[in-house]
This record gives sequence, C-alpha cells and structure tokens, in this order.
Amino acid sequence: MYTLTSTPRPTEDGVVITVPLSREDGDQIKLNDDLGTSTLDTFVNLPANVISDFNNNLFEAITTPLQAQSIILDAFPPSLLFFNIDVDTGSLIQQFSELIALPPISIQSFTLYSDTGLLGPSVSLSTSTISAATNSSLIAIDLSPNDLNYVKFERELATTENNTYITLLADTVQDLAGNTIQVVSLPGVTVSSFNRPHSGGVYIQPEFTTLSNVFQ
Repeated sequence: MYTLTSTPRPTEDGVVITVPLSREDGDQIKLNDDLGTSTLDTFVNLPANVISDFNNNLFEAITTPLQAQSIILDAFPPSLLFFNIDVDTGSLIQQFSELIALPPISIQSFTLYSDTGLLGPSVSLSTSTISAATNSSLIAIDLSPNDLNYVKFERELATTENNTYITLLADTVQDLAGNTIQVVSLPGVTVSSFNRPHSGGVYIQPEFTTLSNVFQ
C-alpha cells in the first residue's frame, strides 16, 4: 500500500479525470515490487470529499478497494539530465530522469571527452565504483586512483567546463523496469558543475612511477 503525498490536481473536468503523479510519488510506486505491476496488485481507495460534481455534490468515499482495469507499464528509457565532476575529490555525480537500478551499472561504458568531436583526448572509466548502494536517480561514482590519474594526465581534459563532456553506451544503466538508457553519443552531455584543484600538487602518472608537479 502507498498513500500519495502530493495534492492530486485533475487536468480537466469530465467523467474521466487524469491525475498526474508527482516525481516523488512515481518513484515510490516504482520502488514497491508488489504495487502497480499488473491489475492484480493495483487497487485504489479514495476518501470522501476529494472531488465534487458541477452541482457541488461531494464525492462518496471508496471504502472497498477498487481494482484497476488496465495498467500501462513503464516503457520509456531513462536519460542523463546533467553531471557534475570534482577532480579534487574524485567524484562524478550524474542526475538521471528516473530511478536507476543498482546493480547493474557498466562503469566501462562511461567516457569523458574534451570536446564534442573525436579530435581531443578522452578517458573511459575502468576501475571506478558506484558509491551509492540503493536505487536512485542520482548516481555517484567514486573515481578510482587509476581513472582519476588518467583524467589528470590529459592537460586538455576536465580542466574547465568547456572541455568536459560525457558519453554513455546503451548498456550503461537501466531503470527499475529494465529499460536501458538512451545512448548518449557525441557531442555528449556537457558538465553542469565543475571543480578542479588550482594549487600545486604531486601527481603520479598512470602506469608510471615518475613524480611530477604538473598542476599549478
């Protein structure tokens, strides 16, 4: 059972009314595996006085749960709305259009690009991990030292908002209904929030042991 938290607002007058679900209510219903998956597990109760007719006669309460006549399941793929990267802390935050199932997430399908074409440097993630353990529309990735070093090694990648883009393959993530994400190909999605340290620091080149102060 789930009780809507938002105020239902029918879209128009008539004998058939459509009540848009809020993002929060829709997410909570999707998180419940035993609710809204078929007509067999979808019923509704309505208290009295929720709606009225044109003569202001108030609605009588539905005391016996009313079963749904039909169910339209989620068939829309999720999409990436925006992402933030912090090269200082090694975090990559991505906001999707709906709840994403954890697991599976294919880390190797995330690629950072320096421009909207194929001329500049790019880094595909390999050993980074998901920091969140629950289904969410906001996915946080902890960049591994190896992946982060490769990003830092590219002097023309992820140094400003203008050279930080991301692409995702179709198998990267899926929503709770199993719909895989829409492919994010070049020009990709540009970064929404960006942080890269400006102070000097010791940096280990990927797969090498040479130390060099390369960031000022």
